[in-house]
Amino acid sequence: MKDEQARIVHLPIPPRLSVSRGFSGWAGILFFAGALLWGQSRWTEVRGVEPGPKMDGIQAGELIVDPPTLENLGFRWYIQGDSNRNASVEVFYRKSGARQWSRALPMLRVHHEVINQDYGPYRVGNLFAGSVMFLEPGSNYEVKLVMQDPDGGAPPPRLLQVTTRAEPRPFEGGRELQVYPFGYQGTRLPGSYDGIRAAYEAAQPGDTLLLHTGIYSIDQTFTLTKSGLPGKPIRFRGGIDGGAIIEGPGYDVDLFDIRAADRLIFENLTFRRARTALLAGTKDEAGASHLTVRRCRIENVIYGINSTSEQSEDWYIADNVIVGTNPTWFPRPQRAYMSPSHTGINVYGRGHVVAHNRIS
Repeated sequence: MKDEQARIVHLPIPPRLSVSRGFSGWAGILFFAGALLWGQSRWTEVRGVEPGPKMDGIQAGELIVDPPTLENLGFRWYIQGDSNRNASVEVFYRKSGARQWSRALPMLRVHHEVINQDYGPYRVGNLFAGSVMFLEPGSNYEVKLVMQDPDGGAPPPRLLQVTTRAEPRPFEGGRELQVYPFGYQGTRLPGSYDGIRAAYEAAQPGDTLLLHTGIYSIDQTFTLTKSGLPGKPIRFRGGIDGGAIIEGPGYDVDLFDIRAADRLIFENLTFRRARTALLAGTKDEAGASHLTVRRCRIENVIYGINSTSEQSEDWYIADNVIVGTNPTWFPRPQRAYMSPSHTGINVYGRGHVVAHNRIS
């Protein structure tokens, strides 16, 4: 898809003007002229896809299989033509090895609509987009896409082999690193580590950091740059012998910066008293991929889990409780937008699963 510049002229109606039944002809002319002059100052250059030549027949282009989730598959089929919008794509699917096809919803026709008009208008491409939903995790499927156009040009049906993702799991053959907070007074297992940083520096892909009960104080942002590998994530796990609490110094500090680390798992932990519990991506910069946050509690924070990077992919965020600092939902404070707390889970990118979380 080409990201070319296209110009569209918008002539918005001036504010506080309305049309009544008593308008005379001159009043109508003056109203239109005012709208035109006011609109000229509001012409917007729209980013996006340059429309191709007009034709009623269809030409099939690139077919993209989007990153799957646990239960859903997504597809985009780019085309040229079909200016009269009478083409269609039917979708059928079956589990690999099965004989019977099931029918999914037909693909949605997308035809150069201008989106995001208030903040940054963008003209989309010429394509069909669709999903197959409510499937079984970690399973192989066959999907058949049948394009039709009365004006001709449709290709033969396309048959795809696709697989849904399985729920992320730790590596069974990895080491377990015993971690205790500084000043721990109880009995310790041999070979253990004082604090999260020392254990993380010693960790290898596939290892699990077992955080024993206590408060792990973080005075400044802990930046993680070591990643797991496919099938061998690095896991931070609490709940071994009580609650493991990771606590910051206040709302000016992020607890973990994981923008440069992929394939991490956080389980059964409490994060509290910070600006952001997990800073996972920044717009136009790096973003964590294959992040799993499961059965955690995040409280007394401005942001819970936050990424604005399109490089963030394939997250699994499930069964968490996230509590901000606002005492009530309504009325919201007026001194700043969504203050003092902002967002529980904010994610860009693709392939994410965010399910069964409680945010308040």
